[in-house]
Amino acid sequence: MPIGWTISPALIQAAPSLAAYYYRTASANDDFIAGPSGAGYMFPSRWPAQELPGFLQRTGRLMESMHLSTLEVLDIDFLQSTGIPIIANLRQTGMVLSDPNLQLRLIQGLLPYGLHGLLNGAGTRMPKVHMAQGVPVYQNLGLADSVSKTLELVRNAVSSNQQRPLFLNVYILAWSMTPSDIKQVIQQLGNQYVVVTPGTLMTMIAKGK
Repeated sequence: MPIGWTISPALIQAAPSLAAYYYRTASANDDFIAGPSGAGYMFPSRWPAQELPGFLQRTGRLMESMHLSTLEVLDIDFLQSTGIPIIANLRQTGMVLSDPNLQLRLIQGLLPYGLHGLLNGAGTRMPKVHMAQGVPVYQNLGLADSVSKTLELVRNAVSSNQQRPLFLNVYILAWSMTPSDIKQVIQQLGNQYVVVTPGTLMTMIAKGK
């Protein structure tokens, strides 16, 4: 069962034995993704611009050493950054990095280290994808915290989008869903869907463009 797992690129320095364990016990269906946002959990739009090149260089080197080629990025806008729930909830951006120039800076900084896909945000219910310097930038479908929510996100996206093939990537909340839950989703969706790893999805999107 193909699954993508976010993993901190800094793990290879902070806990090399743990990183080695993850890789040693992974199957061909386990795809490791750098994230959130690189070597450390940060929001790109809130990171000091002058410090970004150094952060990306370190991220790139760590990703390369862990053979990571896909980056998951999370970001917040001004309203979300207030930390006030009522205000933050006014924005349904799905923690997407919406600034195309900043997206491009991330891609340019990580391309020399083998970046081949960027997964953006925790999802906004509608899949969006574009290419930047040959790298797919994919806006995740949605934040799924249950079997029923995952099925709803996928089926709604399919019914409202006539494009075929349609590439979907769901951001699964690990605190409330398990691989067994994901297996249930796959079984209930049926054989009209093909399940692949996020890395394979990025390759398919790039070839399709």
